[in-house]
Amino acid sequence: MKLFADLLHPTDQSRILDVGGTEYNWQFLDTRPEVTLLNIDIQKNEKKGRFTYIKGDGRKIPYLNKTFDIVYSNSVIEHVGTLEDQRIFAAEVARVGKSYFVQTPNKDFFFEPHLLTPFIHFLPRSSQLRLARRFTLWGLITKPSPLMVRDMIENTNLLNEDELRTLFPNAKLVSERFLGFSKSLLAYSVSD
Repeated sequence: MKLFADLLHPTDQSRILDVGGTEYNWQFLDTRPEVTLLNIDIQKNEKKGRFTYIKGDGRKIPYLNKTFDIVYSNSVIEHVGTLEDQRIFAAEVARVGKSYFVQTPNKDFFFEPHLLTPFIHFLPRSSQLRLARRFTLWGLITKPSPLMVRDMIENTNLLNEDELRTLFPNAKLVSERFLGFSKSLLAYSVSD
């Protein structure tokens, strides 16, 4: 959130759309903007203090062009579906926000953050499916059902820098590093 604040300078008056997020991250910001949380699993649309909850899909955001000062999305784009779904998601983010900030784990990083295991994401999906339950930290901790494993593997499509740049051609890209390796990527654009 510090990087987000440093790059986009949200204020108490900023209107922010958080696609796929929760209230949690917003406690780490010094300012208190109005935040709309858009999620597919919200039970009902409601307002709680400075947070508005809206049921919706990031591939079809129910707002007019440039409705929000900032659209924020943290580790969501890798879960929206195929590369075409990700393209649609990226276009929607850029459409409804005057500025945007989209973060995602880097596919080229050696550690897969969803399965909590190194190198597994470089294997074919069929191998990932066989290994995920018993040979990943995620599998050992959560004890997932075969259906949960299939859902995790099939619905996680990590992006590398070139793919993210293609999805957000007008954005600036920043690489977040760990031990000298690019662990995650973010695309951001700041309105004039």
